[in-house]
Amino acid sequence: MSSSNDPFNSWNAKTESEKNGIGCLVLIAIGLLFWLGLKFCSNGTNSSSTTIESQSESYTGRYKVSTEVIFAAVSPTAFDMMINCITTNDKATLAQMISSGDLIYLRKGDVVLLYEAHMKYFIVRREGSTQLLYVIHEQLVKE
Repeated sequence: MSSSNDPFNSWNAKTESEKNGIGCLVLIAIGLLFWLGLKFCSNGTNSSSTTIESQSESYTGRYKVSTEVIFAAVSPTAFDMMINCITTNDKATLAQMISSGDLIYLRKGDVVLLYEAHMKYFIVRREGSTQLLYVIHEQLVKE
């Protein structure tokens, strides 16, 4: 193979200091990308518990239930089970969760106060209550 057709010929022709300079630029670029990834993709907490509340002040205050009746779970585990039962249409398990107190009903117009906003749910409490409830945020409207 002739040297004019060699794609690596231009690299081989570079001086050692030119190669070191390019290597330093590559390391700086990788370091910058790593730093940006840490800064914008992590806030020091588990991503499943990341809240939107810190990102936007619009997720504060009082909300009203916007549909006739909604389920509210009393724990994150009950919320996950509720979602599973709703998507699989498992009415028997939903009824059991209601009778055991893992789910309660909220009715249209009920006022809840936002405690914490997550990507898939809000943690709220009823006005006048200290019990935290996990609800699907699309079923609430800002008062």
